[in-house]
Amino acid sequence: LEVRCLLTCRTDLSSKILKKLAKDDKTIVRYMVAMKPDLSINLIHKLAKDNNGAVRGAVAKRGDLPENLFEQLVSDYDEAVRNSLAERNELPISIIEELAIDKDRMVRETLAKRKELPDSVLEILAGDESEEIRYLIASRFTLSTDLIATRMLVEVSQRVRIAYKRTLD
Repeated sequence: LEVRCLLTCRTDLSSKILKKLAKDDKTIVRYMVAMKPDLSINLIHKLAKDNNGAVRGAVAKRGDLPENLFEQLVSDYDEAVRNSLAERNELPISIIEELAIDKDRMVRETLAKRKELPDSVLEILAGDESEEIRYLIASRFTLSTDLIATRMLVEVSQRVRIAYKRTLD
């Protein structure tokens, strides 16, 4: 195992060796392959279908993630994979909108912590069932006055209302 892990750190591996390592029975080896830069598109696709969420999560974080894999990963059954996707800096707006209504609070909270979000997503998250997510959104100083006014009228949490008020001051 140690030899195979060390092998994945090499930069001069042939595609044949990488393919073998991507099929390794140890998750850590496949995970390390998924983290390697300059993988072939075919190998990235293969690793995106791995049976382990950690490997799929590593694929979700790749800077060179093929566009067609965003839809597959945003629908992944493992919330850690979707959370890895939410942590990315660059995401298509359609994927951000899907993550904003994710069934898992952790995924939505990760998304709410992003520095930049489209207005449509801010509106979705401002109405989230989680007080913490609503607080994260209310604490932003870039919210439109209309959104603040609309949300303050219906917000039940005093903590969140105070956060909205601070953004107006």
